[in-house]
Amino acid sequence: MLNPLGPAGSRRFRRRLFDHRIDLPVDAAEEQAGAEAVLLFDGIFLHRPELLECWDFTIFVDARFEVSVSRCAQRDGSSADLVAAENQRYVRGQEIYLERCAPRSRATVIVDNNDLARPSLRVGEPIGSNEREGRP
Repeated sequence: MLNPLGPAGSRRFRRRLFDHRIDLPVDAAEEQAGAEAVLLFDGIFLHRPELLECWDFTIFVDARFEVSVSRCAQRDGSSADLVAAENQRYVRGQEIYLERCAPRSRATVIVDNNDLARPSLRVGEPIGSNEREGRP
């Protein structure tokens, strides 16, 4: 999606290529995005240094592990226990990402989403400003 919908891209894209629920490719028609189109890209680990130049604006949705693991358990029927074996890959992966990539300092805005009824918004630093200016 990034190349065809990027500044020099053809604007040709497919909405779906793979269905992770059934673990199979999807045959979707190719479409043409308009010149005014905006790509919203959702995912984890998107503030990694090698991706920072891809984004014009980023949002980091922040929630404590206790909150995110509990929500996952409610959604997927998994364990809400942070130390459960099934949660360790997620928790450890996120710890490494937070430590190495510092998404809170790289995001344009941060949504504190610990309380779903009262999320709060705060402005972050410009995307990659620390790295691009040579600061840690």
